[in-house]
Amino acid sequence: MKVKRGLLILTAVIVSSAVSFKGDAIVKVVGTVEYGVDLAFGRRVVSSGHTDNHLNIHAVDANRDTRYAAVRDDNAFFYIDLGGVERVGKVVIDWEAAYASEYLLQMSMDAITWTTVATVTKTNSEMDEIVFPEWVETQFVKFQGVKRALEYGYSFYSFEVYGPKS
Repeated sequence: MKVKRGLLILTAVIVSSAVSFKGDAIVKVVGTVEYGVDLAFGRRVVSSGHTDNHLNIHAVDANRDTRYAAVRDDNAFFYIDLGGVERVGKVVIDWEAAYASEYLLQMSMDAITWTTVATVTKTNSEMDEIVFPEWVETQFVKFQGVKRALEYGYSFYSFEVYGPKS
């Protein structure tokens, strides 16, 4: 199944970071949206290599004492297989000190063809919360590094994906 063309023009809102989007305008989200559980928890992950014992599965284990740490490569990646097509409304990345100064958030139905839904630029290692103005259907959610902020590889405590409350 191909990613719908509408995904190409999807915009997002991110907290504590600058972001540029595909499309012409940012859509303001009005009202409160309730999210369900973390769809990424315990799911299968694929990534670039890791350092020491900082495995990619640590980003989806809900344990604040573990983290994923990628090898030193600006183009390092990390993606989650949600196990089936899910509606996604928010992605949260809880960074360790080694954050990305620029990265892409991408989605796919087949883990082959990726659509960039947000380009994020940052100046600090604070947590990122990327909120979409409408639900996006996808099976795979990917962090694609563009530029590291520090000499180390990208490192995050958690990579969370939220759908609607059911």
